[in-house]
This record gives sequence, structure tokens and C-alpha cells, in this order.
Amino acid sequence: MTYSNISRSNFENGSKTVKSATEENILVDSVFVDASDTKLLKQALEEVRERLGKTQLECILFNAARVGPSKLMDFPVEDIEKDFQLAVSGLYTSAAWAIPQFQHFTTSTNNSSTSKPTFLVTSGALYADPVPPLFSLSLCRAAQFNLMNSLHQQYKPRGVHFAVVVVAGFVADNAPECNPKNVAQRMWEIHMQSPYDKEK
Repeated sequence: MTYSNISRSNFENGSKTVKSATEENILVDSVFVDASDTKLLKQALEEVRERLGKTQLECILFNAARVGPSKLMDFPVEDIEKDFQLAVSGLYTSAAWAIPQFQHFTTSTNNSSTSKPTFLVTSGALYADPVPPLFSLSLCRAAQFNLMNSLHQQYKPRGVHFAVVVVAGFVADNAPECNPKNVAQRMWEIHMQSPYDKEK
């Protein structure tokens, strides 16, 4: 798991929450990193590779972004660049790390017929319908959507599925549609699809 702009203690608390909600026979591991720092992110991804050992990488969910206000003409250019480093450069770096492992998975004799290597990115309606008070996040979502479409076109023939999961609302336990269970179920359904399946 990769995060930015949160404290290590909050990260560790989140990891404990995930582990406590997971069945005993499922291993949950975590790596703390500022995903806006490309060098540190690459190091963290290599650590993930080492921890995986002989376990094949089959799915990544990229959910790194700064969610906060950015007032037009007042928001510093340097902060826009930081947002892009996290949401776009971080996504690109993670995809570049994952693709060789995904392709090894799809060409393996034992996994070629059953593997479903998938790279998911969470997003919202901002990629198509920007909101001025959130213009920096809107820019990042649009750039992520564009990059993911390029990756999907490039790697679909090779059996790797790149998809954007658009969550049109705030995720909350009491939300009728955008609750964690529904979002997780939809992500699982997309993961199980073929790259050639038509998205709904």
C-alpha cells in the first residue's frame, strides 16, 4: 500500500484495521512511502517485489491523490506540480514497475489461461466534469484517465487489463451506492473481466 500526506501512525492504524477485517489465512502486508517521491516509490515497489517472493503479482489498486481545495489563480504552481507528482507520476511509476511482472504472469505456462493481471485506479466524475475549487485534483483525475486509456490500448492485446473505477460520490458506510462493500464488489467484478469486455 502506498500513501502520501499522512502520518506513519495513521498509516499503521489503517493497516491494522485492514488486517483485523481479513480472514486468518490471508496475508496482509504494508509498506509506508510518500508516493510523490519517485525515488522512494521505486524503492518501496522493489521492497514489495522482495516480499512477494515467488508469489505472482496479479492486481494493483492505485488510490493515491491529494483530495483538497485549490483556488484558481491563488493555488501555487509548485503545489500543482506536487499533486501531479503524486497522482500522475506516481501512477506512471507504479505501472512501469508492474507491467513486466504482469506480462510474465500472462506468458507463464501455468497461468496463461487463468491469469487476470489488472491495474485499477480509483477516480471520480472530476476527470470529465471539473470543479473550479478543486481544479488541481480535477487536472490530476483527467491526466490519470488519459494515461490509463493509453495503457489500456497498449497492453490490452497482451492480456493486461487497465481500468479506471469511477466512484461518483463520497464513500461512506451509510451511502446507498457508494459504500465500501459496493465499491469493493465493483472492483472485484472489473478485475475478473477480460480486457476486451465492454465496461459498464
